[in-house]
Amino acid sequence: MGSGNGRGAIAIYLRSIELSEGLKKSDIVGQSCELRVNVFQVVPWYIKVYYHTLQVFVNQQSRAVADIMEKIHVSPSKDKKSPGVMELILKLPCGLESAALNLEFDKGFLHIDEYPPDANQGFDIPAAVISYPDFHASMRFSKDGSLNKSSMFSKCQVLFFLTQKYCLYL
Repeated sequence: MGSGNGRGAIAIYLRSIELSEGLKKSDIVGQSCELRVNVFQVVPWYIKVYYHTLQVFVNQQSRAVADIMEKIHVSPSKDKKSPGVMELILKLPCGLESAALNLEFDKGFLHIDEYPPDANQGFDIPAAVISYPDFHASMRFSKDGSLNKSSMFSKCQVLFFLTQKYCLYL
């Protein structure tokens, strides 16, 4: 997301098709129904994420982050040393059709030596790991017959930096 060469946004979009229909039809009387979602996002050091700009949308309506967030852990990136890490535990309503998380960022300054050989292809932002701790996937081929938690990956994003023009002629 974003426009221009200055600012941008990381967006994680969750959409439920079959699950929300089943949960809408279930008879839940006097109990609150919550869907827990764990989100793990790593961002490279050359992306300056503004974690205070975190926005949450449920069914395309803005919601207060404190109402949806159960836990959050943020480890900001350090220039040229370590990537930034964000871990979230969300509690979403069961009748949910879609949810979206948005975070704004600025592109950092790169020295000419830090660009890859073909910088015009852009830089990859790793996919977010999304898991549902209350749901399990059955592995029929495992020996012990245990249930394994299922994880998903968001789409990888490509970030374009302005590239310097190189002149080979003297």
